[in-house]
Amino acid sequence: DGQTPDFLKFIAASPVSGYIDHFTDGMQGEGAGKLNLRLEMPLRTLERTRVAGSYQMTGNRLLVDASVPPLEQVTGRLEFTETGVSVPSANAVFFGGPLTVTGNTLRDGTIRMALQGRINPDTVRRAGGPPWLAHVRGAADWNGTITVRKKTVDMVVESSLQGLASAMPAPLAKTAAESVPVRIERRFVSNERDQLALSIGDVVSARLSRRSEGKRTIIDAGSVRLGSGTVPDLEANRMGVYVSGGIKSLNADGWLKLGGPDTSDVSYNVAGVDVKIGELEVHGRKFGDVAVASSPMSADTTRYKLAGRDIEGTVDWTPQGRGKVLARLQKFTLPAAPVVVTGTTTATATAATAATAPARDAVQNAQLPALDILVDNFQYGSMPLGKLELRATQQERDWRIEQLRVTNSDGVLSVDGVWQSWLSSPRTQLNVHWGMLDIGKTLARLGYPDGVRRGVAEIGGTVSWNGSPQQIDYASLSGKLALRAVKGQFAKMEPGIGKLLGILSLQSLPRRLTLDFRDVFSDGFAFDEILGEVKIDQGVAASDRFFISGPSAGVLMNGSVDLNRETQNLQVKVSPRVSDGVSIATAALGGPIAALAAFVAQKLFKDPLDELVSFRYAVTGGWADPVVTKVTPPQAAARNPD
Repeated sequence: DGQTPDFLKFIAASPVSGYIDHFTDGMQGEGAGKLNLRLEMPLRTLERTRVAGSYQMTGNRLLVDASVPPLEQVTGRLEFTETGVSVPSANAVFFGGPLTVTGNTLRDGTIRMALQGRINPDTVRRAGGPPWLAHVRGAADWNGTITVRKKTVDMVVESSLQGLASAMPAPLAKTAAESVPVRIERRFVSNERDQLALSIGDVVSARLSRRSEGKRTIIDAGSVRLGSGTVPDLEANRMGVYVSGGIKSLNADGWLKLGGPDTSDVSYNVAGVDVKIGELEVHGRKFGDVAVASSPMSADTTRYKLAGRDIEGTVDWTPQGRGKVLARLQKFTLPAAPVVVTGTTTATATAATAATAPARDAVQNAQLPALDILVDNFQYGSMPLGKLELRATQQERDWRIEQLRVTNSDGVLSVDGVWQSWLSSPRTQLNVHWGMLDIGKTLARLGYPDGVRRGVAEIGGTVSWNGSPQQIDYASLSGKLALRAVKGQFAKMEPGIGKLLGILSLQSLPRRLTLDFRDVFSDGFAFDEILGEVKIDQGVAASDRFFISGPSAGVLMNGSVDLNRETQNLQVKVSPRVSDGVSIATAALGGPIAALAAFVAQKLFKDPLDELVSFRYAVTGGWADPVVTKVTPPQAAARNPD
């Protein structure tokens, strides 16, 4: 009777180790056991020594191989003779579930053990297993074999995974009732090198050649196939890992959030890629029919050729330092961010969460690469925006946008700034300049073809918000913008379609007032000039100097607009122009004679009747259904208290 580690040392230091083909070499154990040993040793012919023995364990812990988890609560008997070893029956806990082991030595001296077990991912995770097991529930049976020959241990494990439900990202999501055959096979080529073969249903299969350097594993050759089909065999003298095949869908966001397996002690080089993905989800956006093929450009750079419904071109990746992405794309369509409903307001989901949360969850010390991107034809959702140029680099905890420029025949948008603390507490700060050669055509690109006709405009200023540059977070939006526009006309539109354009066009006025403004606003308010300065604080835009000057009327607006809640609280002063061809004076002053007098007075005194014929309104409520109330000027109320 004694401790299992002592008996393992005894076996290793005695001829017994040779009798059992060094089956216990490298094993580590905890616990106690009992050894029964019978020796027949002819003194004159020791080579004819006969050995029969058994070792009985109860509640032991055994580490058979460093590459697999230990066996817990091992109870059973190991029997051996000078010609081999057998395990009539042994029980243990492995992968969180019960395990039964039987086996013996074959005629060729090979030791083969049969394994029957049941995996429980919850137990494995609680015992220190990988975090991604939190997304797997249930239990599943598995079976396997261990083959020992000449100090090498080969292993095969198989399971249907029936009984396990996986909430992992596509393509590894499954219900408990679904059967997905899994096979893992490891075979030793030498004491220092093995080959690993893996298959998971029709999702992925792989062959990898590995070697060990101390505690580090180096995968120096491999073939990985996505989808159905046979994984290619490893080719002699072909170094690196090659990935091929195709899958229906891949959720990159989900895999980034999981963080993947710990590969800190594993190194490999992806030497080639040729894959097709039916639907690729990245940062909450879905790209269809993506084909990726790679080839080495130099010892330091790999070129990826991208082709698909939404993208066409090449991307060069240089991993040195923080890495650099050099992209030259003929086309790139960035799908619009998903839409969510918050309360009674429908708003575009903030892409900052989708973009930065997976990275923060995956690795706390991640780094963004430098970007040098040129897209000939860039489209956001259904909006064709033109040529895109982007250059950006990481500077310590920030990501500096050196240039973001969008150019088309209707104008140029230029942006620079910084994505501060993008990994921990992201905030975007930008300088913006937007020159529009044709306001109407620019708005048509943005999805408002009936917003404005003609017009030239310039917008400039600074803005900031919480989150990433990919999507504005209106609740935290702050900054200051200045606007100047000339020679355009607001088009006729339905309330709610143009939203902010509906406010500026004042089309809500004629629907709710007895004064007939249809000639001025309903059919499209023409303007000679728009001047405005807007301050934004936590999503609320305010201005006390917003002017619209047109041939039919002048408009002064002040107040605030809540960009997040899509509401307004504005004071609007409308001053009809009394001039040739304008009929407002007739309604305002009472008839043709008064109109003629007003016409003469305007010509002689440069519109001294502005205050006399001005009208004031309060515009509140939501953008889609504003509430308009006529306001009596203080001086008029004093003259007519009733």
